[in-house]
Amino acid sequence: MRVLFHVEDDDGIAAVFRAAVEEARIDATVSRVVGGEQALRYLRGAGLYSGATRPDIVFLDLNMPDVDGWRVLWEIGADESLRSIPVVVLTTSSRQSDKDHAFALGARHYITKPSSFDEWIIEVHSACRRFMPSAAAGA
Repeated sequence: MRVLFHVEDDDGIAAVFRAAVEEARIDATVSRVVGGEQALRYLRGAGLYSGATRPDIVFLDLNMPDVDGWRVLWEIGADESLRSIPVVVLTTSSRQSDKDHAFALGARHYITKPSSFDEWIIEVHSACRRFMPSAAAGA
């Protein structure tokens, strides 16, 4: 089973993301956590997340209330057991400095949160096709 791991504190955005995955016919399960601290526990299989399926791709928001996405991105890159997981930054910031910093920390792709649902579908499908080709074959 393919797993998309979505780290997002906004329930509305999370619902749009999940709907875009379904509409794009991505053959994967979406697992979501609401903050960076939970994301790190999930990725490391700690506590409640022991036995969690390793994600095939991480969609990561940068702006979160507890541990921010920057820290999560840094931790993923610093952990040899995690750094092979492709991280797609999915955030509101379109600043070039943020993009550059995200790539320097190991992000493989950077998406500014789309303004329309059709754009969400295109962006999610494109990232999945790029980093999980077999999961995006249906769209």
